[in-house]
Amino acid sequence: MTDKDKTDGLFDALDSAVEAYQNNKDTIRSLLGSGGGEYGDGKDPLFESHTNKDSVKIVADVSGETVEEINISVNDGEARIRAGGKDVTLPVPEDTMEDVVDAFVNNGVLEVTIRREGSEE
Repeated sequence: MTDKDKTDGLFDALDSAVEAYQNNKDTIRSLLGSGGGEYGDGKDPLFESHTNKDSVKIVADVSGETVEEINISVNDGEARIRAGGKDVTLPVPEDTMEDVVDAFVNNGVLEVTIRREGSEE
């Protein structure tokens, strides 16, 4: 088997994996549960969120933005992030503490932590 054949086989396998995910992403996401994350829908900025008993952590691609240029609000079970002309709204648990939000940007990646009521952090 030549190197070209090996490379072609690798790309075929990758294409198959992407197709399998696209055809089954609702099932995959439901199996992951709330700790598995919510993922962007292909629109900028890309984002991911994870919920545990103490907090909700949101990570987003905000390349070219500083934390001062980003608007983050949490209320009525939603976290809204506005950055670079884009607006992302994510569901969050009702027990998130709207006034306890920490955020920073490092190398174009925004990390937001929202505490939940009763958390030990």
